[in-house]
Amino acid sequence: MCSCKAYQRRQKLVPECLVLDIDILPQLHWIPDTCAYKLRYDEKPLPSWHPLITGSRAAMIEQGISVTGKTISEDYVHEDGLEEHIVRWVAPAC
Repeated sequence: MCSCKAYQRRQKLVPECLVLDIDILPQLHWIPDTCAYKLRYDEKPLPSWHPLITGSRAAMIEQGISVTGKTISEDYVHEDGLEEHIVRWVAPAC
């Protein structure tokens, strides 16, 4: 369901896995506009469908905002082609 299957152990399993932190956010230009970290950094409110507001991903999935079914694992992309697979999603209306 488009989420980390080993979130608590991700750094141990994949040492280069990014730990998203507000301090490094300005360097991460690929972060979607709907990212809670980015919204909070920009002092903007979270949209009504956001899982931190609703308590679940259901509203996000119902509105088609989730990337579920729209992404592939980096395991299937050559390391020299990773940037070709970064998508700038259109910001949904809040």
